[in-house]
Amino acid sequence: MNMKKFSSLCLLCVLGIVPGASAQFVGGDGDGYDSETLSTSFPAFVNLYTGGDGDGYDSATQTTSFSAFADLYMGGSGDGYAGASLSTGTALPVELTRFEAVADGLAVVLSWDTASETNNAGFEMHSKRSLENSEEADWQVVGFVEGQGTTLEPQSYTFRIEDLLPGRHVFRFKQIDFDGAFEYSPEVEVALELVEAFYLSTVYPNPFNPRAQFTLMVRQEQSVRVAVYDVQGRRVALLHEGSLAAGTHHRFVFQGAALPSGLYLIRAEGQTFSAVRSVVLLK
Repeated sequence: MNMKKFSSLCLLCVLGIVPGASAQFVGGDGDGYDSETLSTSFPAFVNLYTGGDGDGYDSATQTTSFSAFADLYMGGSGDGYAGASLSTGTALPVELTRFEAVADGLAVVLSWDTASETNNAGFEMHSKRSLENSEEADWQVVGFVEGQGTTLEPQSYTFRIEDLLPGRHVFRFKQIDFDGAFEYSPEVEVALELVEAFYLSTVYPNPFNPRAQFTLMVRQEQSVRVAVYDVQGRRVALLHEGSLAAGTHHRFVFQGAALPSGLYLIRAEGQTFSAVRSVVLLK
């Protein structure tokens, strides 16, 4: 490399570029060299280009991956030497290298890695069920994981979601910057299998007024009765009596508008199982 070009590169080091700093060296004073201007805001994608300026040396390009970008250009100016400028662009989002979902019973563990982060406040975790018959479920916010702000170091994250319904579930996260800007991750999908004879969800909401709901799923088709009893053992509602198809989410609604406040027991009984859930009507 031409020694004067090497001196221009050394100048960048001597100036001590730091995050958010800028520096200017003006050499256009009759000494035969062009002015050299430096301004930067690291971390950055830095592109080093040494221009072909008739000195017999080829251009060279080197790219280093950071979390924003800047261009370092040493342009040919006709004097056999070069002016130098370093300018930054807009910060790029978090650089995601992996995003996976693994089933653990009726829970899912999400894990992901980043190569670098800029201005990262964190990750808002989203989940939705993949419904049958091409129905579209709404995304639900299920948690938040704090990010690492700005870092060039690789980071790893995990997030566990418990008590999911059997069936297919889709997950993503919303990466949010400190300034409010955001970007969505790719989506990942997991199928949770029903390994027991049945699945009876918790009742929601609880306490409730005037209605509550829950889901029942059976592994094999069978005759099932779903009824509601008060604390004296009197049946106050019959929600289902008959066959239930296997592998399907059956949703039931308990209406309490005509009942007094108090504790109620929801009993589901089939040929291969029996289960009870409690719920409080609060008026």
